[in-house]
Amino acid sequence: MIKLALIRSCSSPLRLEAYHCQEIAFAKALAAAYPYEVDIYAAFDGFQPWEKRMVTERVRLIHVPYRRFPGQQGVHLGLLRRLGSDRYDVWQYYEDTQLMSMACALAKAVGRFKGRTVLYQGMYQDYRGVKRAAQKIYALLANPLLRRFSDVVLAKTDAAKVYLERAKFKNVRVVPVGLDDSIGDEEEGSHACPAKLSAFINVHRPVFLYAGVVEPRRNPEFLLRLFHRMKKEYPDAGLVYIGNGPLLPEVMELKEALGLDEDLFRARRLPHQALKLVYQTADIFLLPSGYEIYGMVILECVWFGLPLVSLPNAGAAQIKRLTQFSGLRIQPKDFTEWEKAVREVLAIPRQQFISESMTAREKLLAAHFAKDYDARIGAGMSCE
Repeated sequence: MIKLALIRSCSSPLRLEAYHCQEIAFAKALAAAYPYEVDIYAAFDGFQPWEKRMVTERVRLIHVPYRRFPGQQGVHLGLLRRLGSDRYDVWQYYEDTQLMSMACALAKAVGRFKGRTVLYQGMYQDYRGVKRAAQKIYALLANPLLRRFSDVVLAKTDAAKVYLERAKFKNVRVVPVGLDDSIGDEEEGSHACPAKLSAFINVHRPVFLYAGVVEPRRNPEFLLRLFHRMKKEYPDAGLVYIGNGPLLPEVMELKEALGLDEDLFRARRLPHQALKLVYQTADIFLLPSGYEIYGMVILECVWFGLPLVSLPNAGAAQIKRLTQFSGLRIQPKDFTEWEKAVREVLAIPRQQFISESMTAREKLLAAHFAKDYDARIGAGMSCE
């Protein structure tokens, strides 16, 4: 059995009830098909320090205490000591810009860890402003270590691969992320939806959907102004806006200024099962995000056959190439282009997109990429 530690650096805790954790989907798929035991180390909301929770018989979540440092850094105290005591065969760390990645590579360099190390990269653009200056200093220190002591280097997208190659990493391979196969489960109560949301959906058509963080890179002002413009053409339209974040007060002010109180339903978060129903009943998803490392919402839209319009970003481009889903339209930040794309997809029967999604679903699951991962990571390792 190969013991694998996935080390997810976090500058804020992950809320599992409102967030599809890529690492969980990947670990479950890998352990189900191949001889791996996987521990996922991260900061999880609602966990006690070092608390362990079983996901499956061979997948565990382990909460690591952390401190937040500038530059979106999460430093996990005591992690390397804990990793060393559990005798892992493989350490997988994430992002070349994270201090914990450098710490893991340094442990390999000084002989504290003698197993296989994996760098898994999603980031594909440099930071901006003050963060960029800090990033340059960090890269001078960390990248030589990461290049030399990362045995395998993987990227989530072609864009991330190019980013690493520019930083002089060699033999970078693309292994995308995927959905947990439980996305298709129909659990008891799976169609339960908040009564106010159900009532809102019932009296609005078409229904526009957004789910994600309310932050600058997601361009929330563009989204609301676009919806306001589309209301002239679709007077009965409604926008379901799921999310929370630093720009939420500005979004609420703009909603009132544009007179959208009756046509915008907002919730900070929805349970996974309720969100599934919204994916199935909405008419289109709007994602004006200029930066998506992968974009789980894009995968979910394709799974449910929900057309989506997105700004150009690595996730949208990768998923478009992977699935050829015609309902995924990638447009520049221009109101006229977005209005045209929205009209085009709304004119196509939803059943056409659902039929396409049925063909593409296998490629959306984490299990689809587990074989490639095992071939690169597990090759030549003892499975005793």
